[in-house]
Amino acid sequence: MRRFTQRTLGVLVALAAFSASLPAPVSADGDSERFREIYEREWAFRLREFPMFASYVGVHDYDDRLGRVSETDQARRHAFWKAIRAELDDISCVRLGTEDCINYRVFVQQMDNFIAAYETRAHLLTFNSDWGFFMEWARLPEDTRFGGVEDYRNYLPRLHQLPDVMDEYITLMRQGLESGMTQPRVILSSRDEPIRAQLVDQAEKSTYYRPFADLPESVAGGERAELLALASYYAKKIDGRLPLLFGHLPRQPYGVAPVPDDIAPFYTAGRYVPAPLDALRGGYYWVNTHALESRPLYAIPALTLHEGAPGHHTQGALALEQTEQPPFRRFDYISAYGEGWGLYAEKLGLEMDIYETPYEHFGRLTYEMWRACRLVIDTGIHAFGWTRRQALDYLASNTALSMHEVTTEIDRYISWPAQALSYKLGEYTILRLRREAEQELGPAFDVRAFHDHLLSLGSVPLDVLSEEMTRWVRGHQ
Repeated sequence: MRRFTQRTLGVLVALAAFSASLPAPVSADGDSERFREIYEREWAFRLREFPMFASYVGVHDYDDRLGRVSETDQARRHAFWKAIRAELDDISCVRLGTEDCINYRVFVQQMDNFIAAYETRAHLLTFNSDWGFFMEWARLPEDTRFGGVEDYRNYLPRLHQLPDVMDEYITLMRQGLESGMTQPRVILSSRDEPIRAQLVDQAEKSTYYRPFADLPESVAGGERAELLALASYYAKKIDGRLPLLFGHLPRQPYGVAPVPDDIAPFYTAGRYVPAPLDALRGGYYWVNTHALESRPLYAIPALTLHEGAPGHHTQGALALEQTEQPPFRRFDYISAYGEGWGLYAEKLGLEMDIYETPYEHFGRLTYEMWRACRLVIDTGIHAFGWTRRQALDYLASNTALSMHEVTTEIDRYISWPAQALSYKLGEYTILRLRREAEQELGPAFDVRAFHDHLLSLGSVPLDVLSEEMTRWVRGHQ
């Protein structure tokens, strides 16, 4: 008995020593706090590096700066994001709550995208057929918050920095030319017009002088006014019927305005331009009034549903209001989610009885056909070697789009691979999730609650969207 006791005691001592040598288990709270510290540190870095983005999200600490883009700046950001990504490997979604796990997955994807963009030299492609840094600069007078003297004082240093940052962009573009990393020449027709518009012989004529001139924007021409008036009519009609399908609507309003003249010749038919929550204006639904013969009125209801409410404005403005979410998630935009929602919103016009005439129903269907053709063209150009002429002929032969719209759209697809695919993949996912929810819940399905929950998630990857909406359905069974 004594020998057994001594042996047992020895085993217990050994076990105690072994247990003491083991690391303490990591608590869920510890992982959550660590993750928060990481993403808050990265977000602060992101705002410092991209001052114009900081201004947009309502952080005005850097309103007197422009983001720098030299190779040194690109490498510094890459090194920082690589270090952040390494830290994230020590955190597990298993040890996080549901919301934090979603945040973690979105954040990891953002870091991977930032890192991949540098490693694939994507920063050498400084513009595409649709947008570029020089267009963003031309928006400075409109996008800057001018609420007091300090705002004007901050605006001037940004203008002073434009030449230096322009030189950095030119250096990147020259590196792109040397390495073969450039946009196709064919999509660049007229893309120098926004730059030419900024070359003036008197400061008072400059785009950048507008804040000091206080000149009101005017709408000229009866037909131009008719197009804008029709868009405004449908915007208000839709507003009155949104409660049929939504329980929670954004506080921020939006207005209707023409696409700026300097970019209208090659711009899309419409676009939603968001506003920060602290802006002294709402968002804007831009309607293109250039080349009016190519802007059929029967397409306005579908376009308004997509760009305004319940499309991009409703989705984007509600995302900004999700203040409990970390900023890297609130201010992200995933095309598959956002554009998928835009296409879905066009179909909601049927449920809200927005389309008034057979022509307007035809307009919605022409948009459906257009998006179907985009799937073919996107893969044709980027996977099967289609020429620009093939793409132009295909879109012109299979849709009711004007040749002006056909040309601007094809140039957009050439310079923006897979964006067209993201539209339909997102729409298909949302339609599938609604269909499944209706089947699972039967009479208990509440379309308003379904939409409210989907939009409350903000812009998330499609796999996260599917999982969270499936979880929502289970919670309502």
